[in-house]
Amino acid sequence: MKRLAIRWAILLPLLALFYFSLPTIYKQLGISAPRPADSAGGSETFPAETVPGTDQKSTPTSDRAVALHAQQLYDGICRAREHIAAPKTTHDIYKWVDANGRTHFGDSRQSKAAKRVEVKQEAAAQFGLKVNESGSPLPLDFRNQLEVRIRKSYAVLARLLPTENIRASDVNLWVFASNQGYEAFKQRHAPGLSGTSTGFHSSRENIAAVWHKNDQQLMRTAIHEAAHVNNWAMLGRTPTWLNEGLAEYLERMKVYGQAVEIEPNTGWLRTLKKDPLDLPTVLRSSPKDWSGENRRALYAHSWAFVFFLLGENDTRDLLKGYLAATAAQPCLTKDFIEYSDANFFGGFALLGSNFSNWQPEKAIAHIY
Repeated sequence: MKRLAIRWAILLPLLALFYFSLPTIYKQLGISAPRPADSAGGSETFPAETVPGTDQKSTPTSDRAVALHAQQLYDGICRAREHIAAPKTTHDIYKWVDANGRTHFGDSRQSKAAKRVEVKQEAAAQFGLKVNESGSPLPLDFRNQLEVRIRKSYAVLARLLPTENIRASDVNLWVFASNQGYEAFKQRHAPGLSGTSTGFHSSRENIAAVWHKNDQQLMRTAIHEAAHVNNWAMLGRTPTWLNEGLAEYLERMKVYGQAVEIEPNTGWLRTLKKDPLDLPTVLRSSPKDWSGENRRALYAHSWAFVFFLLGENDTRDLLKGYLAATAAQPCLTKDFIEYSDANFFGGFALLGSNFSNWQPEKAIAHIY
């Protein structure tokens, strides 16, 4: 008994130290942490939105309660990850003109006069996606749509970057038919992660995991969590408003052939009116703010600001420049307000004024 008491006397302080160190461990591992429960107890809820074309109600993807995706890059991890542009592959293509004056291209020399043309395949094509299913398999058509949209979400982000800043990304998506399977997986890859959720990601392991409650929720949650993995691979260390704003923006996409349509989030429109925040508060929000009483409003305003920036040529160019600067130094977090003052005509004061006067309820879908 005495030996047992001594063992417990040693073990209990170690267990307590491990428990209180979990938040730091999550940050170092790049694991997303769920939103804490509201102060009154229980998980937070978000306003329902009407699904276009139906009478059904669904909750915006943010209701996953995954919200506080911890800042994903700390210097040690950043050095461990190879944040370099994906390799370019070169293919020999030959060009020649025939006797009738017609120009031809081919992968072999068909004429002595043929000239070699160098064609480079950039990293935009170097996106890997593996979908793992636990439980009932997804219908083939739905699975195909899911894969197409996730691949397109990478392509949209790549279009916002110069080719030299595009990096390869691999997403390992896990879809669970049951909450039991999802929770067991979460405990293996994010042990001790508290709070209810239907999705989480671990950037270090390139994992995006989703509990499949319904098709629309799965589609949006999977795109959202995959976007976080891609943000890590392409941009490195990003402020939370940008990381979440891009994920919220991309999850609303629809694909028609080769075209991508990204629609406004009507659920967040209501939150913007109910809980307004000034722009500097959003852009300089801390992880503590994202777990506080304004977390819902921070999600709404982050989505809105990204949608606003991508809506016009001048603001889109500003965001593209900021993304390029971020990707060029992925271990640093750049202050967007300072960047705007230096790179936007009229500075941040004019940009903030334009955003304040923007009417998101009149926003139209973006086409890529």
